[in-house]
Amino acid sequence: MTWSGGRRKLYAILNAREGDNWTLKVDDVLLSLLILLNVLAAILETVKPIHERYSAVFNGFELFSLAVFSLEYLLRVWVSVEAPGLEGRFKRLRFMATPVQVLDLVVLAPLFLPHFTTMDLRFLRLFRVLRSLRILKLSRYFDSLHAIGRVLKRQQEHLIVIFIALGVVITVASSVVYLVEHEAQPAVFSSIPATMWWAVATLSTVGYGDMFPVTTGGKACAAIISLCGIGIFALPAGVLASGFVEEIQSKKKPCCPHCHRELT
Repeated sequence: MTWSGGRRKLYAILNAREGDNWTLKVDDVLLSLLILLNVLAAILETVKPIHERYSAVFNGFELFSLAVFSLEYLLRVWVSVEAPGLEGRFKRLRFMATPVQVLDLVVLAPLFLPHFTTMDLRFLRLFRVLRSLRILKLSRYFDSLHAIGRVLKRQQEHLIVIFIALGVVITVASSVVYLVEHEAQPAVFSSIPATMWWAVATLSTVGYGDMFPVTTGGKACAAIISLCGIGIFALPAGVLASGFVEEIQSKKKPCCPHCHRELT
């Protein structure tokens, strides 16, 4: 096998598609398992007794993961010249600038930085927890997870309009309740931005309870705002649900209306 032929074969393995031979997807399964184990390790490391007892195991597994994910990243960069969508010069640099590859660097950072610094800063502990971001890499290995991105992209105009409307409603509700409740509770409803927290909690029907109106007018406004929230915050869910239905329908193969067999 020639050098370019091996690179094309490796590109096919690293970018296996739905319907490909199962042997091309072995690396997807193994990498997905390693990602899940990394997320589990990041969670368990926050439990102090477990971390103290198995710290050596966690450190060894972290170094192993560093090697595997770094090798995967370098191989993807190397075979990126075989990608059909990249044309012209500097293919590898343009490939490294894509959102998916930037995500790979972000999830690799928690592994690299603690090993290349001698500073004893408290914020460095965050890098261990941030390893759980590696679960975002799973979207590469499961086509069904790509449907989320496709649905969001397809419905982005509707979602933007809905969120703009939500912002308007939150602003109006916060302003009204602030004017009604400020004199009665100046420390609680101290400003419109502070009241926005109450508006979000009320419109989303969460009702956190740390802020609540005490005047008759405030309670009346809160009742109306709560009822509006039931319908307003249900809009994004409805848009996304219809988007997923459309996505599922588009994946189905056409069938004969009489015998219900797939049409070729």
